[in-house]
Amino acid sequence: MAIVILHRAALASSPYHEWLKDSQEPIFLLVSQEKLNAFSESLEILPRHIYHSVRAIEHYDTSGEVELAVLDIAKHHTIRAIVAQAEFDIERAARLRAYLGIPGQDEDSARHFRNKIDMKKALQHAGLPIAPFAEVQNVHTLIDFTQQHGFPIIVKPQNGAGSFGVTMLSDQTEMAQFIVQGFTPSLDIESNLMVEQFVDGPTYHVDGIVVQGKSYTIVPSCYHTESLDFKNNEGEATASYTLTKDNPLTARLQEFVQLVLDALPTPETTTFHAEVFHTPDDRLVLCEIASRTGGARIGDALEIALSCNLNELWARQECGLETDVLLEQLEINSPKRPVTGWALISPKPGLVKYVPSECDLPEVVDYNLNISAGCTLQAPQAATESIASFVFIADDEQHACRIIDEGRAWFNQHCEIEGPTTHGIG
Repeated sequence: MAIVILHRAALASSPYHEWLKDSQEPIFLLVSQEKLNAFSESLEILPRHIYHSVRAIEHYDTSGEVELAVLDIAKHHTIRAIVAQAEFDIERAARLRAYLGIPGQDEDSARHFRNKIDMKKALQHAGLPIAPFAEVQNVHTLIDFTQQHGFPIIVKPQNGAGSFGVTMLSDQTEMAQFIVQGFTPSLDIESNLMVEQFVDGPTYHVDGIVVQGKSYTIVPSCYHTESLDFKNNEGEATASYTLTKDNPLTARLQEFVQLVLDALPTPETTTFHAEVFHTPDDRLVLCEIASRTGGARIGDALEIALSCNLNELWARQECGLETDVLLEQLEINSPKRPVTGWALISPKPGLVKYVPSECDLPEVVDYNLNISAGCTLQAPQAATESIASFVFIADDEQHACRIIDEGRAWFNQHCEIEGPTTHGIG
């Protein structure tokens, strides 16, 4: 038996050699060369004695070399599990499992969690509240949709993530500009856009894990900064903090997301990340849900709150390893979890002159820097694109909001970026 890991992220964020060190089966790790380059990492940092094979693949996202590598492994080993925890690996792994007869998330489940049209149709059928939506097939789709539902509208990829390619159109002028730029697919290329009605109100994310069909923890958090504002919010990017147990929305969000999980073909074991709107008339409306751990620093903040790494638990369960200790930690710590949160600092165009290497704010428990003096920055293209980030523990929700604001102000004061009109990023 063997374990295959598809990894499209930073190596440092997923130490499989530590998580699966008690496995007696050979472990094959396939990683993205582009991600190694992006995070300035090398395969040399990995303890090779833990892995049977480690391989970096060029053009990982588009190359069939990933599939060929897995099929080659299958010629010589019976594969017990394919571990794939990144959003853009979920469907690829499901197809490989189906082809090779390997247990785990199947193609139908992967499609419902990746394709937002299929997802919303299933939830609509179950009677759960979602915003009006439609598949964008041509210009007429947008015109008809706005005539029926009005503005603003959101146009985005059906299988996107991290706010990549998401556009909010507020009126006829903005829609006309969007149409003129060109989005209608040429020839027989399949369209991959959808449109949905903009939902007013704050956005929450709800994260947790399902193990053998049981939800062991469901943690609601509030976005402090809306992800759609990342291009115009003066470097604030995205941030969030967990809700307290006595917040009236906590139980409502937990129950709502459980209904969503029940309405979809949820895998027996998976982490999940849902985004939910709370409308001015006090309704909860689902934005979307993914069968993986939330991005940015969500997983790090949850690990501090729960004293358990959800991705480690997910990987060990899929690989048939003992998870009783981790599950016990979740059950003990979930009821008494502290308020934790995180914030990203968004890049602003310019030359980096100086950045602080350490953060001395007492509430910050982890500070991460993604840039160095001398590099040149461009404007962000996604809500999760950052030059620095921090994770913190707060006394309560109000304290969490203050920490986010104070942490950003601290970074602005200590960072110098030389742009066309300003010094500093604030």
